[in-house]
Amino acid sequence: MDKSRVEVVQVPKGPVTPSDLTALYNRYRDARLRALKTYPEAFSSNYERESAFTDEQWAQRLRNPMSTTFVAVCVEQDNTADEDVDKLKNHEWMGMIVLLGPKVLDVGSTKCPWEPFLSMDWMQPETEGAFEGAETTYFAVSMFVLPEATKRGVGKLLVSEMKDHTREDGKEKSVSKLHLSLIVERENPTAIRLYERCGFCHVDADSDLDCVGDHLTAPLGMTWSHNYDL
Repeated sequence: MDKSRVEVVQVPKGPVTPSDLTALYNRYRDARLRALKTYPEAFSSNYERESAFTDEQWAQRLRNPMSTTFVAVCVEQDNTADEDVDKLKNHEWMGMIVLLGPKVLDVGSTKCPWEPFLSMDWMQPETEGAFEGAETTYFAVSMFVLPEATKRGVGKLLVSEMKDHTREDGKEKSVSKLHLSLIVERENPTAIRLYERCGFCHVDADSDLDCVGDHLTAPLGMTWSHNYDL
């Protein structure tokens, strides 16, 4: 009888020891490169490019202050004592999704909620207090579930955890409305159905996505939004 369960763990954003950081970016690198080899059509990057990254580059990507990484790991059913960093270090990363943002959304001049993340300066943090009463936007990238973890609800768990995080983050920042967007290949009906079941809606914005990736057909943009009662 399988005594393991899938748990979604957030990569810590606070200080970690050098040895922990090394273990984390090694796990991140191994999972990311395997995903690029397994699902090359699902990413705008490729294995050849990222396999040449240095250790410093992997560490910088994992510790980007404008990103939050959610990881699915298999842990023992009775494992409730381990710290998150230990779960991430000691278990293979079976799935992952990375949340970028947030950014303030200028609804008057922005056609699509992911538009701020297509700019070269998207990693520039917003000024203090900029979110209060404003609409805000997040962008999800790098989603994958490894083949041996499929049909266990891992994708839904990752997306649900990410949505809960954005909802709480928006509440803490006193925003009026949040938008969480992602893009998905049109030839990936399984992923599209997953996002639809998680509340995402299609956005008609083909021309804005022509520059994303190197595929012949522009990917599909999808968004989930949440209003706050201020």
